[in-house]
Amino acid sequence: MCIRDSANDLDAALFLCDEFTQLGLIHASLADTRLVTTPTLLSVLVRTDALSTADATAILDANGDARSWDSNSYVQRARSLLE
Repeated sequence: MCIRDSANDLDAALFLCDEFTQLGLIHASLADTRLVTTPTLLSVLVRTDALSTADATAILDANGDARSWDSNSYVQRARSLLE
């Protein structure tokens, strides 16, 4: 069973996703669950003062290194919004 199917089965409010190459497909397969990406989550945490900009940038950089996000325009935009 796919994780996004589990999210649908559980009627999860949110589904955290880092898979940017299949983002459209994942979004389309979710029923009533809101898709949230790590960059979006980090920006919300910064805006609500739950996380510092420096910490959010460090997390984004660490995830980016692990997941090869350097050339991803979505992640580059998120990084620029955190600066």
